[in-house]
Amino acid sequence: MKELDFAQALSVSPAVSTKALKTFRAATRRWKIAMPAAKPLVSDFGLGDFSRTGLIEAWIANEEAAGYCGKYMFLTDGQECPLHHHKVKHETFFIVRGEFSVSVDGQRRVLKEGQSLAILPGQVHSFRGIGEALMLELSMPCVVRDNYFEDPRIMAWLRAAIGEAPAGKTTEKPKASRSGGTAAAARRPFPGISRISPR
Repeated sequence: MKELDFAQALSVSPAVSTKALKTFRAATRRWKIAMPAAKPLVSDFGLGDFSRTGLIEAWIANEEAAGYCGKYMFLTDGQECPLHHHKVKHETFFIVRGEFSVSVDGQRRVLKEGQSLAILPGQVHSFRGIGEALMLELSMPCVVRDNYFEDPRIMAWLRAAIGEAPAGKTTEKPKASRSGGTAAAARRPFPGISRISPR
């Protein structure tokens, strides 16, 4: 998973990481959920306030040649993964434990254990933990360069971290694809929902 090695360079300081991973491991032990062997990624998106803006990712697989990725994402109460979109990646979130407040193209909804949500390329989304919460992301391969954050501070941090010079407007959303893409999604009442079923 070479992309995970690349992403690890974006991790928080060792002191913040140690504290965050202690919380993460305690929660997964309490829930009796085994985690993958790969070192978890602990990110604050360059903002330096992990308790408010951050997450922990535990990657299961990121098979670029085969075209798939699977990873767990853990957030604490009130912690948020900030607004962003992907130009290429299509992803589906499955809530394993807890609840998430999810925003997709400006519409917010709470997802509970057992519910899922598909996010299409170009859909601007964020999610926040309601209590300690764990989701499984199943998606096309994760490529760090395919993350476009709405906050220019995060984009500047990301570009600097991956060695890219800032390039024009970074929050531009892609045009609709032949299959309907973002234009079709925008017509739905809550874009991206593939199926939400109560437990």
